[in-house]
Amino acid sequence: MILIALKELAEREGLVADPDYEPKEVHYLVQVSRDGRITGFTSTLSAPASGKGKPRPKKIRVPRHSGRTSGAVAEFLCDKAEYVFGVDPIGKRKAAELSKRRGLFLDKVRACAEATHDEAVESLLDALERGADLSLPQDVASNSLFAFIYEPDVDRLISDREGVRQYWRGVRQQSLANTDGSRSHCLVTGEPCVPTDKHPPLKRVPGATSSGAALVSFNANAFESYGLERNDNAPISRAAAEAYTTALNRLLDPAYPSPVDGTPLPRRNVRLNDSTVAVFWSRESSEFVDLFADIEANPAAVLATIEAPYTGRKPVLEDPQAFFAAILSGAQGRVILREWIETTVRDVAKNVRQHFNDLAMVRPRGETVPQPLWLLLRSMAMLGKQENIPPGLAAEFFATILRGTSYPRALLDASVRRMRAEQDVPAERAALIKAYLSRARRLGRLAPNFPEVTMSLDEGSQNVPYRLGRLFAVLERLQEAAVHPSATIRDRFFGAASANPTTVFPRLLRGAQPHISKAGSGGYFQKLIGEIVDGLPARSFPATLTLEEQGLFAIGYYHQRQAFFTKRGAAAPQEDVSNSQ
Repeated sequence: MILIALKELAEREGLVADPDYEPKEVHYLVQVSRDGRITGFTSTLSAPASGKGKPRPKKIRVPRHSGRTSGAVAEFLCDKAEYVFGVDPIGKRKAAELSKRRGLFLDKVRACAEATHDEAVESLLDALERGADLSLPQDVASNSLFAFIYEPDVDRLISDREGVRQYWRGVRQQSLANTDGSRSHCLVTGEPCVPTDKHPPLKRVPGATSSGAALVSFNANAFESYGLERNDNAPISRAAAEAYTTALNRLLDPAYPSPVDGTPLPRRNVRLNDSTVAVFWSRESSEFVDLFADIEANPAAVLATIEAPYTGRKPVLEDPQAFFAAILSGAQGRVILREWIETTVRDVAKNVRQHFNDLAMVRPRGETVPQPLWLLLRSMAMLGKQENIPPGLAAEFFATILRGTSYPRALLDASVRRMRAEQDVPAERAALIKAYLSRARRLGRLAPNFPEVTMSLDEGSQNVPYRLGRLFAVLERLQEAAVHPSATIRDRFFGAASANPTTVFPRLLRGAQPHISKAGSGGYFQKLIGEIVDGLPARSFPATLTLEEQGLFAIGYYHQRQAFFTKRGAAAPQEDVSNSQ
């Protein structure tokens, strides 16, 4: 189903209206004069529209590339310097190898000139044959692509001249006709076909090789069955293979050019970590789907679209059209499909709104905007680095957001482990823990008597782990008010207190007595400590806390900590809180 849906997307957006051409990042346009000379190089590099990041080359539709991964294969009228000019910018290739590659490129230009007698191609052939003393731009990289413009055409590529287009179309049709292999039925279209021997590579899949990776491939005997070899195990026509890979490359590209006017199409991907990305699309146009990628960095825009009472289009929560999503990871030469989701825009919008509701938590400085996905994911990773986010967990977490199912328990485990390792509960980690517990309770994954997790401080809660978290926050704040330490009890005891309370709290309570007399609001803290401890069964502390109870401890600590830095009435302590979180 995934390949069928991708093929339909490619056809709907006109991505394969001309299957013989595809957009590529062309770094330089080479001017060719009427008398067969190269007269200049024009760089297409420009700064991103956002103003951030390195300059990027312009995407231009050129003859479809072969998808070479190894060996010497020249592309038609658009290739790298080592093929076009026989020059290696980084100096790694030997002269004989460069001469061979230049010869392969010249052979393709020569064949086109002889077949078409096109004056632009003939001029290009003359220019390349005499161009041994060419001086290339200094900033040419090993992967820089060159395409050609015939000066009388002003700004039209030579590969776009009508005679050249007809020639290239014929070359591709002839190569298909010459393919050796028995006919079969295409798994995507159901029509008779000669299965393609090689599927075009997917670019921009994180974790895969820069030259691209295949979603469908059989490159070892272990993957083959019934005596079939390589891609005969999954017969797919070349047209269908080019359609689904073009659609996926469009989804993976943050600014894929429209085949109509070249403007960037709406983004359709969310990066989950260094090796995992989610792509998504709908059967028809949708304002919600156009904005959904903002869940990564600007979730407020997504939420506003869901909750807007009137947008000029069909309300998102009533849109029944199909919604598709795939989560992909790269692994050297192949692509791993981690998740495939097929649902409706209506259900995804409903589930995303529920996700935001589950995350809702009192925030520092009264913030109400939902946390972006990248911040939530990094809160579970060591050192908060994207490369340390477990790819399986990132994929499963994102899939549960779309499906509205229980968050993976590994999410709670990762959050609690980072909490104990870093001795801290930042807002995004607290929101994740609260979201997991709230959803697990609602979906019946926890015991019936498991307490409801509130957005803010619940002073009436009798739950022991929650009260212990509150108690730890009170003892820490008391220490801060009394002695202003460079390191608090949190830096030494938080992990132990959250997992084995009985080994820590008696000692902390004894150490708090001197602080009560030193703190300016010692009476307030003493009363608060008494109220919390009095709610504990037999005023005792449990030996251990389960993973879910450690989550409640974290929520209690976070809630109480935030309550200290929220404007209160006359009963609030009067010490300086200018360094609030």
